Amino acid sequence: MNQIKSGQTITSDSIRAGQKAARFAGEEALQPWLIYGGDDSYERNGVTVMSWHDYKQWSEA
Repeated sequence: MNQIKSGQTITSDSIRAGQKAARFAGEEALQPWLIYGGDDSYERNGVTVMSWHDYKQWSEA
């Protein structure tokens, strides 16, 4: 499950949405990740949060 958010602030609701989607998919789920408009990439409660800057570099590699 992937999400893209235009904002620069990640909310608990955004993280819960990724967690919920992963639970729904069960064993077939990959780790959920979220791309957002901020500058830092990190993991929060089992969800990879990736800045759009890092995503751009990652996708061009």
